Amino acid sequence: MKNLRAARTTRRLAAIEALESRIALSADGLTWGNAPYLSISFAPDGTEIDGNSNQLFASMETIATEGVWQEAIVDAFQTWAHETNGDIFVTSDSGDDFGIQGRTVGDDRFGDIRIGAIPLRNEVFAIGVSRGFVAGTWSGDVLFNSELFSANAANPIASIDDVLRIAMHEAGHVYGFDDSTDPNHVMHDTGIPQVSQPSAAELDELWARFGMRSPDINERSESNDVPENGDATHMYSSDSGFDGSTPLIHHGDIGRNDVDYFRFDNLEAPFYVGDVTFEVRTSGLSQLQPAAIEIRGDDGVVVPSRLSNIDADGSDGRVAVTLRISPGDDDRYFVGIRSDSTGINGVGGYALVTTFDGLVASDPIATERLTSNQFRFLEGDDIQDVFAAGPNGDVTPFFRDDFHTNDFLGAATILEPVPGFEDGVKYELLASISNLIDIDYYTFQSADFGTLGTDNVMTFLLESFESPGFEPIIDVFDATGAIVEYKQLLRHDGSRVIQVSNLDQAADYFLRVGGDLNSQINTGSYRVSMRGGVNEQDLELWKADSTSAGHREFVYFASRPELTMFALQGLGIPGDKLMVTVASLGGALVTQFGTPTNQFRSTNSVLLPRGAYRVRIESSGGGDVPFELLKATLTDPLAVIFIDVQQTPVYHVDDVDDVFVFPGGPAGGGTEFQTPPLPRHVVIDSMIHAVHELDEQSSTETQGGPEFGLLSRSEPS
Repeated sequence: MKNLRAARTTRRLAAIEALESRIALSADGLTWGNAPYLSISFAPDGTEIDGNSNQLFASMETIATEGVWQEAIVDAFQTWAHETNGDIFVTSDSGDDFGIQGRTVGDDRFGDIRIGAIPLRNEVFAIGVSRGFVAGTWSGDVLFNSELFSANAANPIASIDDVLRIAMHEAGHVYGFDDSTDPNHVMHDTGIPQVSQPSAAELDELWARFGMRSPDINERSESNDVPENGDATHMYSSDSGFDGSTPLIHHGDIGRNDVDYFRFDNLEAPFYVGDVTFEVRTSGLSQLQPAAIEIRGDDGVVVPSRLSNIDADGSDGRVAVTLRISPGDDDRYFVGIRSDSTGINGVGGYALVTTFDGLVASDPIATERLTSNQFRFLEGDDIQDVFAAGPNGDVTPFFRDDFHTNDFLGAATILEPVPGFEDGVKYELLASISNLIDIDYYTFQSADFGTLGTDNVMTFLLESFESPGFEPIIDVFDATGAIVEYKQLLRHDGSRVIQVSNLDQAADYFLRVGGDLNSQINTGSYRVSMRGGVNEQDLELWKADSTSAGHREFVYFASRPELTMFALQGLGIPGDKLMVTVASLGGALVTQFGTPTNQFRSTNSVLLPRGAYRVRIESSGGGDVPFELLKATLTDPLAVIFIDVQQTPVYHVDDVDDVFVFPGGPAGGGTEFQTPPLPRHVVIDSMIHAVHELDEQSSTETQGGPEFGLLSRSEPS
């Protein structure tokens, strides 16, 4: 976001802003497969951010105390999240380098969204990275300009309200929004926004992307807003074998004007006498602040005399009440959960933990695990299955095992769209492959793409769930049973993304999921998220070649800092493996990954500083194996964050005034030019000449022209 008084034209401001939001493989800004349930963390001072030292706490504490400024930033994200079917929650931050390789979502070292502060250019208040597969662990991170917290700054960040509104704007980028020229929008591209609430147009776009807040997992078929008429969610069934030795855990969500009721039945044979504790946990799940847990008897009358608050204010994200059951008391109660807050923290997800205090014997660590964000998609019966598989919740069962009831096309399970979405726009499922002969078929309807105004494509995200190493295979068929071709966009860390193009509108299709018989691990649980109404994506084919004499080596050139995801498609026969190694010219390893000679594999995105890199592909068998090396690149992923304010600029980029690339200066081995910078074609020719020299020294192949990436000999100055 740009300083209102920056000495630039509006056109040039917009041109620079476009660099910040340029991203590949981003279907709708966030992890399109699921609702935006995201963690946020505040990186400790000293954390490395591309060679800079994080100054977040020192900067913010010039304005407000730690609790106040952190609350403002969380509120900024919650303002977006509470309008849709998602949540924001705070987690700890390990202080690992920003952009370190890891999971885009769910890395336990830090939040999905990391907050930091480093020196940026004077006209930049903060940078927010749109979410997407290419961005890796950078995805969703927000960096404030630490230079603007000084009273000597020309246009300082001077108040907690400034922090809130800047964070609101950058949170919008994280949720996939582009900038707006409308000063009445949070996403206005010039200066600190003058508003602190999304406009009607922005909300419409948000809802189209993620849907409005929909009924939770317990209310998909009927509401549980009242205890009468059997509408309350049953905590357990009498034939489930539940004996009180493990807790009952139910995930839920409080929407606007919502109350959730659960039916609690006492144990029979023998009738339980003693304390039962009902605890609502929101820590690690949402910003929801439940005001009350209400218990009614079977006659519907509230029984306050039997309640005792353990943590009434919920300051640590937990509220609990205890019910004392004596001989002759009711054997059925109704537990109501609500929030009296009408603000942005009055909605959100929670976990209800019910324990027979005199009987429970399971490990509390299992309860912590199963009440976490990872398991919020499970129903109460699913969580009971975890304890049934292992009394301490340490054995993973096959979730939603269909017992071979949908093993062929004619018995395919009919998928219903996620509540709040039309047919073909969004589907989600959780299931398992339980043995070598298990195959799961599903049938779904494609979207009315004409109404949506998007490409006729559907994107599938397949994730292994609590099954390390399990990578199921996936196929798509049309209504006649003919296989539909797809392209692969991502496959690593237990996740796989494919995209099917040229679908018929509002037509029936089939999805098949099965175990990979060539893999050592071919059973486990999985989740599938399907999304229509997004535009087609592509990986760029960078090299098509073969491992002549067992290996092939290229030079890859990054003309400016970029995030790049490499992928390899082996085109050989099954048997050997292909290994890709990316390293600096000095030999420092950047990334390495492998794949069977007939399969597709990608790797975590890597941050490549400007320069040349060696990319080596080799075959384990030493033979001649054809392959395609693909990539997806986010250029200038954090725009001006990479600019070192202590160095002299080398050359202009994109013909925008004052946007420069710095190679490190003489101390860093780079060449320092005087400003005004040299014409681009001079710099480009120098770069290509240098790479050719390096290439000749190492006897590797150099690819000239456009294949250097962003630069070519014919590019104008």
